[in-house]
Amino acid sequence: MTTVPPPDWAALYEKHRDAMYRVAARTLRGAGRAHEAEDAVMKAMVSLMERPPQGVQNWEAMLVKVTHRRALDLLKSTDIQHASGSQIADHDGAVPATVEDDVIEAVDRQRAAARNCQDLWIGVS
Repeated sequence: MTTVPPPDWAALYEKHRDAMYRVAARTLRGAGRAHEAEDAVMKAMVSLMERPPQGVQNWEAMLVKVTHRRALDLLKSTDIQHASGSQIADHDGAVPATVEDDVIEAVDRQRAAARNCQDLWIGVS
C-alpha cells in the first residue's frame, strides 16, 4: 500500500479560492444569501481537510464541487429551520399561548386604547 502525502491545503486554497467563492456566491444568490459565500468556502475546506479524498485527478473540480455542496447545505439547513420553526420556538419551558389568549390580549389592547383616547378627549375639552 502506498501512502499519498497530504495535499498542501494552503496552496490549493490560494490557487482555487476565486473559483470556489464564485460557485458558492452563484449557488446562494438565488436565495439572497450571496454574502454567505465565504462561509460555504470555509466549510468546504474544513470538510476536505478532515477527510481528504484519495486519488483526485483535478483539485479545482473537487474543491468547486465540495463548495457547491456546502452552499446547498447552508440553504437546506435554513429551510429546515424555517419549516420546523426552531428559530422562534420558546425553549424556556413556558406554556405556549393559545388562540384564546391572543384574542383576549387583542381585546384588552383595544379597550386600553379606547380608554386612552377617551382620556385624551376629556383632557382637551
